[in-house]
Formats: sequence, C-alpha cells, structure tokens
Amino acid sequence: MPQSSRLPTLPGTLKPLLEMQMGTGILAVRYAGEDGGCEVFALDTARGPHTVRVCRRGIPNLFFAEVQALGQQRENGQEDVPDVIAFADAPYAGLGAPGQTGPAFLLLRSRNT
Repeated sequence: MPQSSRLPTLPGTLKPLLEMQMGTGILAVRYAGEDGGCEVFALDTARGPHTVRVCRRGIPNLFFAEVQALGQQRENGQEDVPDVIAFADAPYAGLGAPGQTGPAFLLLRSRNT
C-alpha cells in the first residue's frame, strides 16, 4: 500500500497519557479527518465518546487560545461547548523515552452525549 494512502494513527506514546487523563481505557480509535492541520481521532471509552486533536508539528501555544475560547463560550451560556479534559502544547515531555517529546494534543468530551 502506498504511503500516501495510509490513514494516520494515534501516536502510541499518547494513548497512555490520554487514558490517564480520562480515567478510563480507550476501547476503539477512529481517524475522523483533519482540522487546522491537525489529525482528529474519535475515541470510544467506557465513559462515552471523546475527541482528540493531535498536531505533530511543534507549534507553541497551538491549543492554549482554543481552550480559552471554549471557556469563554461556556461562560457566555453556550450549552454545546465540549468539556476540555486535557491539552498540551508542543514540545512537552511525553511518557516515552527520556528526552522524547510528545505531539501537541487537545482532548475533548462532548457535553451532549
């Protein structure tokens, strides 16, 4: 299979960190497309569906502003704003080998499920 036709996969070093943040294991992962140059994955867990955006490029403060905007939307009374479970802007120390950094990510849980 040509390299360009392969779907992106969730980075293996990110899975344990996401599970720790959600407090439950990931039962299934589906690639859901791209958003703003980042890969989007749908996660099935015992605690319901979650979404994670993963950006492998080291862009400082990539998700910080988005997290702030989501908080502002919630303060303004918007009801369909997802819960921010966790986020990390790259580079940060991942759970892999010493000196290894993880990709930026934003972990969300839908409020209407």
